[in-house]
Amino acid sequence: MSPDLARVVAGRGMGVISTLTVRESFANTRMHDLSFLDQPLIRDVTPPNFLTEIRQAAAHGDFPMTGPNMDTYRQWLPRANANLMMMWQAGVLVAAGTEAPYPGVVQGAGLHREPERLGAAGCRPV
Repeated sequence: MSPDLARVVAGRGMGVISTLTVRESFANTRMHDLSFLDQPLIRDVTPPNFLTEIRQAAAHGDFPMTGPNMDTYRQWLPRANANLMMMWQAGVLVAAGTEAPYPGVVQGAGLHREPERLGAAGCRPV
């Protein structure tokens, strides 16, 4: 994303739906500390067998921090943050959005994670 392209997007009245939580999932950055699974928003609404399966998969090493594409995926998140900030600063409407399920993204709770990621990128609520 360039500043010129961000201005064009803004000038056309376009908006974007962020998917920073999905980018975070691809990079497996959230999966090496599973304490987020104990947050009430996740723990209280997610089927217990699903939480157990995530913990078992993590214990088996199913969410590696190395391997094919991991370096690329980890580079995506800061770049996605920067692109999103460029659009937001240009006046593009940024809406929180995410898809589920991905590793570390739980349906329902993923939409609550997205504003956290937006805030970490530098966006502020309007």
